[in-house]
Amino acid sequence: MQLNVPHLRSIFGVVSQEPVLFNSTIAENIRVGVPDATQADIEEVARQANAHDFIMRLPQGYQTMAGERGAQVLDARCHVQPLMCTAF
Repeated sequence: MQLNVPHLRSIFGVVSQEPVLFNSTIAENIRVGVPDATQADIEEVARQANAHDFIMRLPQGYQTMAGERGAQVLDARCHVQPLMCTAF
């Protein structure tokens, strides 16, 4: 039996258990997966990931700086980027 490696790679994905966020805004971190996403797209994805309400409670909402590795706004129960990336 011969495996079709390209096909296998196309149907599997990896989602880290630890969020990795860039030192940028929450909106820009969400936009990483889809650079031309509109604000409405970003908010819809956040709603699908059940993160919109959490984000809106942040000091500047979607414009809040995440800080290096999300240290400024995320705690252990909020895995924003991986969930949102899979929602697009």
